Amino acid sequence: MIQKPNFIIIGAMKCATSTLHEQLALQPNIFMSELKEPNFFSNDEEYDKGLESYWPHFTGATPTDLCGESSTHYTKLPTYPLTIERLQRSVPEAKFIYVMRHPINRLV
Repeated sequence: MIQKPNFIIIGAMKCATSTLHEQLALQPNIFMSELKEPNFFSNDEEYDKGLESYWPHFTGATPTDLCGESSTHYTKLPTYPLTIERLQRSVPEAKFIYVMRHPINRLV
């Protein structure tokens, strides 16, 4: 059975997406992709390989695990204009966790 992400962490850089990814990976019944930022849906070359090259990010998950990944590139518009459409088409059930931080605090 192919494991698909149940949720995807998105947000700007320096908003603690890495910390959230790491902390969730420590929780029972949650499986986070080992590669923190696969950027599959924003990377044309990766996406063109097909979903068969994305699903292996979740092969270590059990059937009862909630699966997730984190990619800040997914929020970079207009740099990656096809990302949203690709996500909607490929993982329509996935929920998104959008991490934000005050812009001034991100500088420090």
